[in-house]
Amino acid sequence: MRAILCFLVLVLLTGSFSQDVKAEKAKLAKLRTAYATSKNAYAKDRSNAKAKNAYAGATLKYANATMYSPALGPKVKYPAALRLYREVLVVDPKNKVAIASRDTIEAIYKSMKREIPK
Repeated sequence: MRAILCFLVLVLLTGSFSQDVKAEKAKLAKLRTAYATSKNAYAKDRSNAKAKNAYAGATLKYANATMYSPALGPKVKYPAALRLYREVLVVDPKNKVAIASRDTIEAIYKSMKREIPK
């Protein structure tokens, strides 16, 4: 009886985790779309300050979601987030969140004595 109860709890928890992963992947897809849209708008008119700010903001949101997503493994999320934070810093070099996040990821790689992704 106890084994059956443990099995049922495990099945329920696994199902819940699966739904959370699906929701997280949907959230990431939505942010990726907003990022791509704002990037394209900025590429069409680099002199447009509003487009530049929208692009930097969308990229930062997507980077943060990528960095902290439980749906992505470390080998995927850290290099992807690092690339996105660097992209923010190209258009907004003084962005404190992007600087701190980039530095954190790079410090993690250094502490593990691993090469920092380009």
